[in-house]
Amino acid sequence: MSSHRADWWEGPRTVPLHERDWAWRNRLRALPLIGPSYRALVGAVGLMVVCLGLLLVPFPGPGWAIVFSGVLIWATEFEPASRLLHWGRGRLAAWGRWFGRQEWGVRLGVLAVTFGAATTIVWCVAFLCGQPPGLPASWAALLERWGRVPTEPIWRR
Repeated sequence: MSSHRADWWEGPRTVPLHERDWAWRNRLRALPLIGPSYRALVGAVGLMVVCLGLLLVPFPGPGWAIVFSGVLIWATEFEPASRLLHWGRGRLAAWGRWFGRQEWGVRLGVLAVTFGAATTIVWCVAFLCGQPPGLPASWAALLERWGRVPTEPIWRR
């Protein structure tokens, strides 16, 4: 019914990131000491971003977007990361097309499971870490009574 395409960001097929002719990168690569150091720096920064994203995946928020950003950083220098990024975009587009074809019941079910998982994760973090500082007293009492969220973190109990 809708003409919306789930793969709108792909556009026409382009040159993979690691093969693009960026003059400043080519100058860096040509230097014997700086070229390998630059690749190592790109690898390390990409690894840190991917690890941060993977830590954030279970929580509500942009965990997977951060993981894809780290892979995007890698893809600027490394061909396997470029292939992984292309594969991941294809899977995301396929899931978007599948989700768009589903009836409202399935869509609401996915939404309910997502909301339930996010609520459970937030409650577990609150149970382990205690109530956040600066919380109004009425909210703190509500969290203790209904959610059984303790006021102190688990390591102080």
